Amino acid sequence: PPAAPASPPVQQISPQAQPPDPAFPPAQQIQAPPPAVPAFPPAQQISPQAPPPDPAFPPAQQISPQAPPPADPAFPPAQQILVSPQPPPPAVPAFPPQAPPPAVPAFAPEPGYATPLAPGAEGSSPVRSQGVEISFQEVTEDEARQLFMDFVSQESCWGSDPAKRFKYDSLQNTNALHYILETFSEKRWTEMAHTPYRGENIDGSEYGPPPGKWDIPQNVPALFTDETRDVEMPHTSSVRGCHNCEESGKVNCPECHACGHVPCPRCHGERQIVNQMRCETCHHPEGHEGPCPDVPHFHEEIVACYECLGCGHVSCSECDGSGRVKCEMCEGYGELKHYQKLIIQWKNNVSEHIVEAASLPVDLMKTVSGRDVFRDERVRVFPIVDSDPEIIENSNRLVQEHSSTFAGPDERIIMQRQRVVMKPVTEAAYTWKGTPYTFYIYGFEKRVHVPDYADTCCWGCSIL
Repeated sequence: PPAAPASPPVQQISPQAQPPDPAFPPAQQIQAPPPAVPAFPPAQQISPQAPPPDPAFPPAQQISPQAPPPADPAFPPAQQILVSPQPPPPAVPAFPPQAPPPAVPAFAPEPGYATPLAPGAEGSSPVRSQGVEISFQEVTEDEARQLFMDFVSQESCWGSDPAKRFKYDSLQNTNALHYILETFSEKRWTEMAHTPYRGENIDGSEYGPPPGKWDIPQNVPALFTDETRDVEMPHTSSVRGCHNCEESGKVNCPECHACGHVPCPRCHGERQIVNQMRCETCHHPEGHEGPCPDVPHFHEEIVACYECLGCGHVSCSECDGSGRVKCEMCEGYGELKHYQKLIIQWKNNVSEHIVEAASLPVDLMKTVSGRDVFRDERVRVFPIVDSDPEIIENSNRLVQEHSSTFAGPDERIIMQRQRVVMKPVTEAAYTWKGTPYTFYIYGFEKRVHVPDYADTCCWGCSIL
């Protein structure tokens, strides 16, 4: 018999569609919800509208300020171009730069002296001092005689007769020139040093390499004054045991030599002393008993020393009997801080030379005052030219010596100063009993120098 037909394949594998719900239409079932309407339209949120044009002003005047104004019929176009706006002139500073005023020297030289010149292209500019107006301190004969008499009166063994009655052979007023060169230098060198270590922080090499000796800043003292200063070099410190006490803080007592006692100061180690006792009766040397022939009489008796109780020594007061005292090097701490000490020395080095016609000792001329006729102060001074030949020669020599001596790896020149001081000198010559003599009056102080005097032994004494 024929087989029954099978169901269609579509109905077997395809799920049946659900029947529509009459409560909800198909459109409401599958359609998405409508989009939310914002409180403000997008155009109002992000795109603000331009304001409406103002009827009082045309649009051309509102947005086109670059448009040129209409041509003026009263002026041709050429004249209109001439009055067109020009570019602004360059700005003028409120305080235009001006040339600095010429430097005023700290010392106003005398008339005839030129101001020291600045270094030239070759690096040298000698200081010129030509055309000097020389003036002398006038000392009259009466004034010189009075000064001479005052000086002689202060000498106990000089007679006053020659000073009162001498007659002048000559009286000459001159000037001595005193050239002074000063170089203020700074010298630095290092030395190893140590101090007692008391537990402070140590600046050792772990903090970095030590700086150079010229890399440590220091305030320079007043110019042309001597001063020495010690500074600890950074990053050079270390702690070591004291080599003097072997880290114990104690050393042997130098007074008792570590034994703790010293000889008795009363018996000097003899343990006995001689005691003198006053008595009324004693044994006569001849052997009989009776009253002392000489009253009062002291009787000597040998007894044990009561200072050391017969032992001959006492406890040392320096170490209190212990034989050990505190180490002075480490102050009893037992350790030392070793470091490099930087020594800084500021020194005013002075060289002088005196030019004079008289035969006065140079040491006397250095002690009196005069008048500065030239003065120059700067980092490096230059030799003087066009002056006294001897001043020129010694100025060149001393300036070169200072430049080579006080400038080097360990020393530098901070400031130099040179002066020429004019000091008055009066030379008086006289004759006493056929023998010529001379005395001098020098300096603003008018001091008197008598190399030889006619009557130095007025009381007949003999100089041995």
